[in-house]
Amino acid sequence: MVLETPASSPLGPREADGLRDLVALAGPGGPRIGLEARAHVGGPLPPEVRKAMEDLRVLDVVDLSRERPRVADGVVYSRLFGKEEHNVYEFDDEELRAIDRAGRDAVEVAFAFHGVRMYRDAARFLTFKRTGAFPNATGAVGLASLGQVLREDARFPSTREGLLHDQGWKVFDLDDATRVHASEVLRQLPSRAYGSVDEILAIARSVDSRFQGGEHRPR
Repeated sequence: MVLETPASSPLGPREADGLRDLVALAGPGGPRIGLEARAHVGGPLPPEVRKAMEDLRVLDVVDLSRERPRVADGVVYSRLFGKEEHNVYEFDDEELRAIDRAGRDAVEVAFAFHGVRMYRDAARFLTFKRTGAFPNATGAVGLASLGQVLREDARFPSTREGLLHDQGWKVFDLDDATRVHASEVLRQLPSRAYGSVDEILAIARSVDSRFQGGEHRPR
């Protein structure tokens, strides 16, 4: 059972006492409890809260794509939102590999994907765990793949900054073996307004050496 406290509510001694009372209510055979303390993301837990969690074996629920648990335990439960605002994010290959590495020291680990592409992220991660390779994200590679993800919902006219905000989090197939974020290409565009996906792809071909010559060339 995961308890989530809001980012607007820092924890202190009173909350630590309340956590002890709550766990006592569950009894010896009750469910394993985790605490996602959102006010303390990216920083240390208050000493009294950490002590209560250690004493009660309460799991420190964190996003392994951002940080590691601050309370040592053989079990890890991670809620994966990603690195942009809210949960508008999709993990690329290297980020999923890093998430996998972050959980390897645990005896038991649960990955709960919560991004806007949670089902696809989870499926890609499971495929990687079973086969050692990631499946393609689209039916094309290179700029054709980027074009597919942009055409899903990109609106025009749009500036480079708008495209980075609205589309940069998406993942496309750089080649058959590599998925990267659209931002890798979009940030190289000149800072101006764009009127279509085709215009973006034409400019991307001219500014990104990986796409010049009409074929993708890995870095």
